[in-house]
Amino acid sequence: MIRANYKGENLLNRYQKYLEIGYVILCGCFFFVWSLSKDLYYAPDEIMRYQIPEYIFNHGVLPRGDIKELIDNAWGFSYAFYPNFLGPILSAFFMKIVSFFTVNEFALLVAARFTSVLSGMAAVFFLLKICGRLFSEEVKWLVTILFSLLPQFIFLSSYVNNDIICTCGSSIICYAWICGLQDGWNYKNAVILAIGIIVDTLSYYNSYGWILCSFFLFIFSYVLQKKEKRDYKEMFRIGCFIAAIVIVVAAGFFIRNAILYQGDFLGMKTLTLSSEKFAIDDVKPSNRYTPLNRGMSLYEMLDSTEWTGQRWIPYTIKSFIGVFGAMSVFLPDWIYNVYYILATVCAIGFLGQIIMWVTKRTGLKMESSEKTALFYGSVFVAFCIPIGLSLYYSFSVDYQAQGRYCYPSFIALAVMLGTGIEWYFSKLKPQFSFILSTIVSYAFIAITILAFVSCYLPS
Repeated sequence: MIRANYKGENLLNRYQKYLEIGYVILCGCFFFVWSLSKDLYYAPDEIMRYQIPEYIFNHGVLPRGDIKELIDNAWGFSYAFYPNFLGPILSAFFMKIVSFFTVNEFALLVAARFTSVLSGMAAVFFLLKICGRLFSEEVKWLVTILFSLLPQFIFLSSYVNNDIICTCGSSIICYAWICGLQDGWNYKNAVILAIGIIVDTLSYYNSYGWILCSFFLFIFSYVLQKKEKRDYKEMFRIGCFIAAIVIVVAAGFFIRNAILYQGDFLGMKTLTLSSEKFAIDDVKPSNRYTPLNRGMSLYEMLDSTEWTGQRWIPYTIKSFIGVFGAMSVFLPDWIYNVYYILATVCAIGFLGQIIMWVTKRTGLKMESSEKTALFYGSVFVAFCIPIGLSLYYSFSVDYQAQGRYCYPSFIALAVMLGTGIEWYFSKLKPQFSFILSTIVSYAFIAITILAFVSCYLPS
């Protein structure tokens, strides 16, 4: 009897594994179809982003930021000033592979976009793993479908950008956190965390909050252990192991920047100076029409509609859900309203789950309520930091109420809202949970297909 149960469990686990892999591949095919549908001038910033892998493909070396052919005529800078070369290197690699068969310009562009397609697939894969560790089977699939088919997520997975790469990195980091807290920090989990940190380090600065939170979560995961289990020598050994991997892989790009740009290892100051020198007058950093230059307060900026015709928060939320083209192609209002209602209901459920944990002192698949608090506290901080950075950028650098700048919060939002869904489903009978999960999943699949057919393709 025990042997039969063991085989049955193995068969079920194998079935789930194949189902997960099949879903990730299916998502990748959908992302790839989106990437075939538009030219280079459709997505925001893709022209400037694509210049970097194109240069690497043509010359075989990393570009300097001050190369004249890369500096945008209007903005006066190039993204090559930044040391975030993971995406461009991968895109150039795929372009090189495709070039063995054709050097058609659009084919090379699609090859460069394949980095985003793979990043989206990886994010979906780790989202499945995260939800599988935290939630029931029904909630795992419901949350994965809701977030992996979010129109803006798919859009970011279809063109050359760094936002989807750092979303991938944050999903790897979040999964490493859960493995470390549930299973302990062995070398396997340390390697997963190091990979996530590397991806975020070499993708985009607005995801660095995940790296900061990883430092504190790693340390406190040892501090919160029972006295007899604490092993600070192990913490130091594994911590140094993680740091060594990250430094070996990523440090060279920052050292290169420091050498090229008089110590500016992040490239931000040099990029600003280039923009001040070469940009057209209206978009020079000193002349930009920003709330700070206007003498406005942060509250006044949030309440203002003069930049986009809408306030910062609703405009950012809409473009987090789905706005295509150069922030010009919107979904029908009813689709946004459906997502608003869903997010509100799930947020209430999340608060209900938090209250239950506080009163009952139980952890969700963690060995202690303290580790549960550490995990969700870190997730919440990692959720807030990209939003805070986006606010700061709009206020003081360049008003950009774009949801894509908040996408490092994507995985954290999925975890929190998924926890809210789990709270509701825990009060239902299993058969009702399955039926409700199936209905909602198919409803949002239909919404995504509708967005693709009626909004994305015609635009």
